[in-house]
Amino acid sequence: MTQKGFSIRCPHCLEWTDWPQALPEDYAISTESEWLGILNELRTNPDAFAHLKMLRCRHHPEGGCPVAFQCFIFKKPLLAHRSAQQVPSWAPRHAFRLCHCDHGSRWDYSAVIFNTSAVPRQLHIELDGLLDRDLLSRAVLGIGYEITAPLTIYVPRFISVRGRNRRLWEPLEAFSKENSIVPPRYNQFCEICREAFLNPILDTKSQRR
Repeated sequence: MTQKGFSIRCPHCLEWTDWPQALPEDYAISTESEWLGILNELRTNPDAFAHLKMLRCRHHPEGGCPVAFQCFIFKKPLLAHRSAQQVPSWAPRHAFRLCHCDHGSRWDYSAVIFNTSAVPRQLHIELDGLLDRDLLSRAVLGIGYEITAPLTIYVPRFISVRGRNRRLWEPLEAFSKENSIVPPRYNQFCEICREAFLNPILDTKSQRR
């Protein structure tokens, strides 16, 4: 009876993902021509790439994995090691012998692990909640002097409206000692526009107080 099952350990969350009822041969790429066809498709559209033989970490971001690995199994170890040098990946890529589900013994098949998909943004992490807002505004001021142009960073805000989360983008502008409504390095035209837009709003707020 043929032993079933194989397992891959994710290099990002360090958890094992098991395929206990599967055989490596069901997923294995056996020829170089088959691999080149997959590789061409992967390079063309890496973010939206999907394939029946591609394996991924099952510990999704909700389960603690920051980003699920991508992996292909190869019947020939030499093809696997050569393919590891060809596949595009922002994360370290490497070829290895495929594990049985006992996480110790190995199959004769090799696998290549990599990652081309974008890292999902973690919700509800606010930049100025991690760093001092005054420090950030001073950093923006310094960058503006470096690039000789005004600069604004937009910080996400998450609010709950009728039970649904909404994301708003709040501008974080360059530091100003005078607390001016016009950030440093604005040209004269932009300065006039900013004052014309904000002054009526600020006047309304002051009247309500």
